[in-house]
This record gives sequence, structure tokens and C-alpha cells, in this order.
Amino acid sequence: MSWKNLEDINSIDQIIERSNSKPQLIFKHSTHCGISASAKWKMDRELESLSGEFDLHYLDLISYRNISNQIAQTLGVHHQSPQVLIIHKEKTIITASHGAIDPSSLLRKWKKRS
Repeated sequence: MSWKNLEDINSIDQIIERSNSKPQLIFKHSTHCGISASAKWKMDRELESLSGEFDLHYLDLISYRNISNQIAQTLGVHHQSPQVLIIHKEKTIITASHGAIDPSSLLRKWKKRS
């Protein structure tokens, strides 16, 4: 399994709609940030276990800041970088940013909710 690149602003509505049938995870990554690089490395190491629970979407914040802004507005979340959002039934139910991005922790939080 691999990331689905989020490069089209219209994809946000599709991701939200798909969250009704399967939880969606968006990883917002700044390619110019060491903390973000570390978070991406952690996420990539656990890609297989994450993909068993979520559809995985990757957003390059440097190239697509407008999409990040639209995500913040549409889902009512404060923009951070790096940031993980888990969307289920059209709502953001779990968020993590910076050093709190830990795939195992995200999975535990998800499993407690489901």
C-alpha cells in the first residue's frame, strides 16, 4: 500500500464522502521541515498497518498550501505542519501534529473509538 497524493482541491469533498464507508487519514507534510521529515519516516514505517484501517492521503504542503487551507476551513481544524487528520463519517475525529505524530498511538486511539 502507498500514499494517495492529494493534489486536487476537489478531492477533499470526495475524501469526506468516502469517510462514510472507510476512515480516511490525511498526512500533511512540509518538505522543508526536519520535524515533518521525521514524522513522515515514522508514518512510512507503519504504512502497512495503517492501510489496513484507513485510506491514506499525502499532502505536500509546500506545493499545495491552498489545499491545506481548504482542509482547515472545510473540516474546522487549525492548520499545523506536520499534521495527521483521521476523518470518519464526515468529521475529523483524531488529529496529531509535530512530535505527537506516532502511528501506533493513532491506531490505538482509532481502535478505542471503533
